[in-house]
Amino acid sequence: MLPQLASRLHNELVSIRPCHSQVCVYTARDPVIDSWRGARRCANMNPACTSSSVTAAEYWEMGGAYLKEHSASNRANSSVL
Repeated sequence: MLPQLASRLHNELVSIRPCHSQVCVYTARDPVIDSWRGARRCANMNPACTSSSVTAAEYWEMGGAYLKEHSASNRANSSVL
């Protein structure tokens, strides 16, 4: 969603890569939700992740900053706050 990000990233990568090496930069078809789709694919590969994964409905309802609490999450301690 950032204008010219792909070309800037390509130029930066070409400048640090060996001469004549190829660099491919791909952009998301739908930058608003594609990161969630990638995380969903990763979570679906590991059934243990299902309980800690955010569903599409939860994402749209609560936003991208929403995180589920699970056995490995860092819970806020109200006595510290």
